[in-house]
Amino acid sequence: MFILTTTNIRGNVDSVSETIIFEYFNRISHSNVSQILQPFINMSTDAMFVACNDMTVHSYAATGAPVHMYTFEYRGENSMVEIQYGTPVAYFDPGVSHGDELLYLFSLDVEGLRQPSLLDNLVSGRVVSLWTDFAKFGEAPQFINYEYPRWEPYKPENQAYYRIERDLKSGTFYKQRAVDMWTRHLPSLAGMTTPTNSPLTQSKHSESLYRTLAWAMVSVSIALLVVVIVLLVVLYNQKRSQSFKANTENQSRLSGSTLY
Repeated sequence: MFILTTTNIRGNVDSVSETIIFEYFNRISHSNVSQILQPFINMSTDAMFVACNDMTVHSYAATGAPVHMYTFEYRGENSMVEIQYGTPVAYFDPGVSHGDELLYLFSLDVEGLRQPSLLDNLVSGRVVSLWTDFAKFGEAPQFINYEYPRWEPYKPENQAYYRIERDLKSGTFYKQRAVDMWTRHLPSLAGMTTPTNSPLTQSKHSESLYRTLAWAMVSVSIALLVVVIVLLVVLYNQKRSQSFKANTENQSRLSGSTLY
């Protein structure tokens, strides 16, 4: 069920499932929830975030655009999982959850937030500084030192990324085993063309659709321009009519006072 609902893998599902079970659920009791939960989260994270992120940065990097990848691995006083679902059970540590960096980037008014620690505030200052440098200079950090090491741009040959933890660190080839499994091995096992081997070009159908949408936007823009011009003409004529009427009334008053 997980494969069918979260991936586009459809062929040879039994063999694919066996590979996934061996990788994540080997040597654990399948009836023990406390043992299954963490491997299930690891599997979901690799399939739905790690592999997808790898394909995304590959696609962007292939265009020649500068790409900077990061992982947020700091677990502070607050967590998005705990805010949404409450304190987890004793045998389960959710770790760092998706979106946790937002707690350190913005001042969120969310019910249930704990008072941040001194280390939380330090990490928050670093995150804000990095994001501000990107907005101002197009890269970060602006000043490279012991606290802020160089953030290398992502390249297919080095797959560099920035690790935001208690300290800032540089890394390469993030979770390469999981990436290879979900983007190459499993699709190959299912008889699919791996995404990394697919050409980064648009189909003729997509190009036709984009062309149609572009002409539709041009038509709408022209129609709006015509409407604006018509309104301006109407307003101009009304203003002239009112001005002419006012001049006529003034001349009538002047003529009447002269005769009197």
